[in-house]
Amino acid sequence: MRKRRCLMVAMLLVSTPVYAGFNLPREVYTFSRLKRAQAEARQKNKALTILYTKTSSTCPLNKKASLDAVHQLKSETIIVYADSKKGRGKLPKIVAEALSSPKAGKYVPKVVVLDPDMTNVICIVPYARNENERKKLFQEAKKRIAEEMAKKIKEAKELWLEGRKLMEEENYAEAIKCFEKAKRIAPTYSPPYYRLGLCYEQMGDTAKALENYKKYLELIKWKPKKENIRKKVRESIERLESSQEEL
Repeated sequence: MRKRRCLMVAMLLVSTPVYAGFNLPREVYTFSRLKRAQAEARQKNKALTILYTKTSSTCPLNKKASLDAVHQLKSETIIVYADSKKGRGKLPKIVAEALSSPKAGKYVPKVVVLDPDMTNVICIVPYARNENERKKLFQEAKKRIAEEMAKKIKEAKELWLEGRKLMEEENYAEAIKCFEKAKRIAPTYSPPYYRLGLCYEQMGDTAKALENYKKYLELIKWKPKKENIRKKVRESIERLESSQEEL
């Protein structure tokens, strides 16, 4: 009888799945590399996601929900993993407050999406056990992220238009200020780079003119109607590089 009982316990142990935590994809930053993540988010004009979870967890629900968060948000944002096991004490105040808000809920994983400078919370995604509910929450989050990015592009375009007017007045120094500000707000918005190239060329700063012309070509999306300006920029680059070689 005793042997039979031991055998049954052994069989239960063997048949019960054992989970030993999980790994997040390589593109997810650890919190110790937050500054690098912020720099990449600024460069790519993306939002920043803080994924608050515990990779050492043996709970398969936590693993599934955490990996779902990465899958859903990796295209729109740069993701940073914050270990919930360590608590919120070392997190920036804006993140800690968002995570402890009623909207974030009690359970992990939970997600906070912010601007790259971490001055504004774009949205909070709480844990949802149901997969369909999670998908709905992430769809809403992606909509909010898109709206926030569109606002940045609009602001950058207004500065670009203001800079163009200043160029028409041959006020290149002030125009540069507008275009540089537009570039900081929306680094992947291409028009300011072309105008900066023109302004710096007029101001005699060949190095900065080249830098911005080249960045413009890197960012501009191919369209037949843009080929003339693309050709013009390439010619400007060749001319400026030739003049540098002569010096």
